[in-house]
Amino acid sequence: MNPKEVVLAFWNAAESNDFHKASKWLSEDFECYWPQSRELIVGRVNFTEITLSAIHDLERIIGVAHHFNIPAVVCVNKHDINCENTEKIEQYCKKKNIEVVGKLPYDAIVTEAMIHEKNVIEFSDGEMASSITDMWQKIRERLSV
Repeated sequence: MNPKEVVLAFWNAAESNDFHKASKWLSEDFECYWPQSRELIVGRVNFTEITLSAIHDLERIIGVAHHFNIPAVVCVNKHDINCENTEKIEQYCKKKNIEVVGKLPYDAIVTEAMIHEKNVIEFSDGEMASSITDMWQKIRERLSV
């Protein structure tokens, strides 16, 4: 394959949110700055496992919330990127009796809003904005905000 074909193959896989498939086009020493989370991703494996830290981070945050007796609910962001991790998060929440108030899919509109220095609700009136608004209403109800 020529370089253009490699880039197009990578891009097609990445656009479909199949990061495992996309990673096969990356070198072992691949490095990428991920603007959404402000992470530097180093290595092919770390690119494919981009959301693995979510479970650990969730456990840590819930632990702090419980320690200080702060009520908590969970939203799974980009739930469709790693369905296995989403299932693990949902299982953890069920076990800990924590409500999952929303599951937001990956949506390029989020990045577009950031580029325009707006939040999604200011930038769009589409499905993602509606999902965020609905979720915020649930959070307000559950946490008496």
